[in-house]
Amino acid sequence: MKEEQARREQAVEKWKQLYLAIKAELDALILRTNQGERLCWMAEEEVIERLQGELKAKEEMVEALRSHLAAMEMEGTKRDREIDILRQSLRILSSKKRNRSRKTFVRSLRS
Repeated sequence: MKEEQARREQAVEKWKQLYLAIKAELDALILRTNQGERLCWMAEEEVIERLQGELKAKEEMVEALRSHLAAMEMEGTKRDREIDILRQSLRILSSKKRNRSRKTFVRSLRS
């Protein structure tokens, strides 16, 4: 009976040690997990800040491109106006030359 009780006490002692070892491991794991979550949140915040910075830079780039496009459109409009004016001037000059050549032709016929 003493031997059996001694075995029981040994078994209980082993279970206590096993329980304490498991508890210590779980506590350490929980602690690391909590620290990891904090690190994870910090990493996520850094990623969010970086992405917000990239977004701001891209928005600025889009705005710059829009203003550049508007300037190019205005320049195109100016160029179109100048071309139109040159065409009209060319028409006027050609019609004057035609009229002069007709007058010369008519004069030569009269003579």
